Amino acid sequence: MFNLRDFARVIFGICMSDKEKLQTTEQAVRLWMHEILRVFSDRLINEEDRLNLFNIAKNTVNRVWQLNFDKVFEHLDKTINGVKDAKITTLE
Repeated sequence: MFNLRDFARVIFGICMSDKEKLQTTEQAVRLWMHEILRVFSDRLINEEDRLNLFNIAKNTVNRVWQLNFDKVFEHLDKTINGVKDAKITTLE
């Protein structure tokens, strides 16, 4: 069960950031994603629900923030057989 207090935790986490270190939209998106996962994903009990949350957040970044999610999180792209596929399918 989630409630408005959980939403407030996400906002509070973002508000606690150091404004000098949060200079770009991409950094704000990374922080927002971190807070979403910290507050909501940590309480989910199975991988299917975590993947659903990840996909919802990914679509939100693309639609609302109008940024390419894979580009914002390209530093997490894993190398498979010496090649990066430029697709982020999980944040693990």
